[in-house]
Amino acid sequence: MLKIRKEQEDVFRQRALADFESRAIKHLRRDLGEQTAPFDDHELRRRVHEGITRAGSYGLTTEKQVMCFVDVTFLLGESFDAASDNTWVSQVLRNSMVSAGDRANLLLATACSLYQGKHIEKSRS
Repeated sequence: MLKIRKEQEDVFRQRALADFESRAIKHLRRDLGEQTAPFDDHELRRRVHEGITRAGSYGLTTEKQVMCFVDVTFLLGESFDAASDNTWVSQVLRNSMVSAGDRANLLLATACSLYQGKHIEKSRS
């Protein structure tokens, strides 16, 4: 029987995390290029890494759920979930009646709508 030691498990975990962070950076550059242009890859990696922990505190744990959360940090601001003018965020993130996947999707969809609405208003001014 094959036994994996804790040290080996830690190496696998670190490699998986680094791989996810690299894929996340590619996604951010491709899909949120305008929003991420001011940041270098080191800063994006930091935001992704912090996003993993913060998303996890709301029960968002899959890669897709975490990416929804991280995407919103670039659409609404890094501390969007603590902003007092975003009371809807807490209602979405803490709603135990809705699955984590649905909460992540709703969060991102609403943030996209708000972000687009703000840009339409700016272009009219």
